[in-house]
Amino acid sequence: MPLHLKKVGDAPHHDLMIADNDEILIVIPEPGFKDTADASRRTVEALREYARTLGRKCGLVVVANNLMAQEPESRRVYSEQVTADLFYGITLVVSSLMARAIGTVAIRFTKMPIPFSLSSSIESGIDWVNAQDKTEQ
Repeated sequence: MPLHLKKVGDAPHHDLMIADNDEILIVIPEPGFKDTADASRRTVEALREYARTLGRKCGLVVVANNLMAQEPESRRVYSEQVTADLFYGITLVVSSLMARAIGTVAIRFTKMPIPFSLSSSIESGIDWVNAQDKTEQ
């Protein structure tokens, strides 16, 4: 069954989408995007605003396949601002070679306050996020 996405918002250079579950936010950067600390701060604020507006914790599926680069400071922004009060899990979709490299660096060098993984597709990312125990965060 094909995945049907609905746009629910945006951030600079990103579309914010949902599939069947409005508490799993699918973050799709524009192709070729190079993540900077400033862009990360604005993206995180949009993610936090979505979760606050929804009124419950969200899971995040980030399509890292579209990223061409990410500054180390960007990883720090995410690790400090994607917090357990609003989010219960984050996975990076990394099916391309560049995305896998970025994802591997992120997993290795970023201490996240919530469960953090790599997934091979949006669908497997949604499954992983769904499996996270929201009440334990």
